[in-house]
Amino acid sequence: MNACAINTTGMYCWGVGDTGELGNGSTGTTNEFPTKNLMTAPTTMTMGYRYVCAANSSGMYCWGEGNNGQLGNGSTIDQKEPVKSHMTNPAQMTSGGYHTCAVNTSGMYCWGRGAEGQIGNGSTGDTAYPTLNQMTNPTMITAGDHYTCATNSSGMYCWGYGNNGQLGNGSTVSTEFPTK
Repeated sequence: MNACAINTTGMYCWGVGDTGELGNGSTGTTNEFPTKNLMTAPTTMTMGYRYVCAANSSGMYCWGEGNNGQLGNGSTIDQKEPVKSHMTNPAQMTSGGYHTCAVNTSGMYCWGRGAEGQIGNGSTGDTAYPTLNQMTNPTMITAGDHYTCATNSSGMYCWGYGNNGQLGNGSTVSTEFPTK
């Protein structure tokens, strides 16, 4: 596992870098100290399992493990330095275990592993491209390992793996659509 932080001089990551999740152009390294990565002028970030995404004025960039498409660049290949995602102008971002979601003026998009319905588009397939989901006008988003939740003016909605009640809708059933 690794950790990352943003300060006024850039973005720094440390910990395990097996799949490039440190974003410094290397793999198979472990850094015990914060090391500046290759992301320029980041303003916000989100971290999933063995991958990181960050945004700057040019767009959204992701790096690390990409086997489920969670980097959003149309590929399932690991990346050891920031690569531009197909998500444009994200206002908010969140990552689960192997999926990422972001909101822009067009709506909420998710990508990566979808086996439990966490993409929210009615499918249980993986996708390597940001995919518009069924959540309308989200104001806040968050994700867990295999599920996603968002709020809008009508309340809170969750989707994905629900077998342990984590969707908060009184059920233990998984769903591929935002459910109140």
